[in-house]
Amino acid sequence: GTASKFMLFIGASWARTISELIVGFVMAPLLMGSFGLVLFGLYMLIVHFTAAMVGPLRVSLTQLFVKSMTSATASGDDRRIAEVLTNVAVMAGVVGIAFMALGSILSFLAPHLIDFPAEHEIHVRTAIFCEALVIGMLVMRNPWLGLFLVEHRALSFNFDTMMLRWIDLTSFGLAFLPFGWDTFTAFLIIRTVLMGLHCLVRVLLARRLLPAARFRPSLISWKAIRDLTRTGALTTA
Repeated sequence: GTASKFMLFIGASWARTISELIVGFVMAPLLMGSFGLVLFGLYMLIVHFTAAMVGPLRVSLTQLFVKSMTSATASGDDRRIAEVLTNVAVMAGVVGIAFMALGSILSFLAPHLIDFPAEHEIHVRTAIFCEALVIGMLVMRNPWLGLFLVEHRALSFNFDTMMLRWIDLTSFGLAFLPFGWDTFTAFLIIRTVLMGLHCLVRVLLARRLLPAARFRPSLISWKAIRDLTRTGALTTA
């Protein structure tokens, strides 16, 4: 029933929170000891910036998508379902690409904006560029992630967020393999690649939940996007 689904969602949220605390407790001393205080501080700055930027967008896009898609699925109209997915995906794609472009620009300007030692200039550039890619990918996969909520898959939805921290821990371990980069650069690059693969897998899995929810370019409607933007902008604000 509704009560059991609600309790399952609450339980999954707590499981995600506890898992994130455990990973954070393990990772903090490992990163600090391996990267040093300067690079550890840079990493934490970037991570918290990502959380601050992705959080509101994730909430607004998720709520917008779930509300619109729930209405579409209730109607039983496959075309309407595909139209909602398509236009929300276009919105997410525009925002995600914008973040990637902005991050690319900031990665070149960063040494002039952030006071870091000269020997870490390449690390600052790489960290900002990689994190911009991560932000873009997380935003762009958000519509498909929302399908887990539409289909009442609370465990799968919370598992996605939980996996992001485990990807950090896995990337840290793989960074010590002989890739030819220093450990911090290897960590950033491996983390970005694994994040991309994770987003791709989640999209592919979500597509199986609701076969009618397909991206169809022929259904792109600027009127629909304007209407969705008005609703999403209020939530984001």
